[in-house]
Amino acid sequence: MELPVKFKQSILSLAVSAPLVLTLSACGGGGSGPSNAVLRFDSTEFQGTWNRNDQTTAGTLSNCFSFDNYGGTYGGLNRPSVITDSTITDQMEVYSDNTCSSYRGLFTRTYSVVWSPGAIAGKTHVAKALITSTGFSISADGAAGFSLSNPPASAVVSKVLFDVEGPLLYFSATGSPLDADGYPTALQKSALYTR
Repeated sequence: MELPVKFKQSILSLAVSAPLVLTLSACGGGGSGPSNAVLRFDSTEFQGTWNRNDQTTAGTLSNCFSFDNYGGTYGGLNRPSVITDSTITDQMEVYSDNTCSSYRGLFTRTYSVVWSPGAIAGKTHVAKALITSTGFSISADGAAGFSLSNPPASAVVSKVLFDVEGPLLYFSATGSPLDADGYPTALQKSALYTR
């Protein structure tokens, strides 16, 4: 997934120590045949609504940032991100300029996510996330509206790392070395999101 730089990279993690959910599929009739076990990582700990740790919310204009990733010269304020077992939804309020003085509308990005266990020394709640951008929408949301001359692409895949420690959610460090599967191997020093 292509995470917009000014969106400040979104979201989630899984617990290495979290239980794996075991799903059994019986072969043949009557349940007497052999079964194939399909392991599925339990992402419950990473699910929910996560607020930006920089306190970026509507009305907190000191956290307004320049939003010009996709064409247009706007300002943006991040809304909380919502994570489920299979999706991530990010929303950003878009303003007329980078002082966020005049609201123009809402920009929403959607992603699919596939979880797997991750590991970092000294951490107990780490997950790898294979994230694919699935679309975006623009809504005037009662305001004047806005347009993007270079809209974001879909089907962009990213491999990221997440760690949950209590109410804090950490994200892969920018420029981190990658493991053999292409996932980052280090986390940011400060939490990106809070519950």
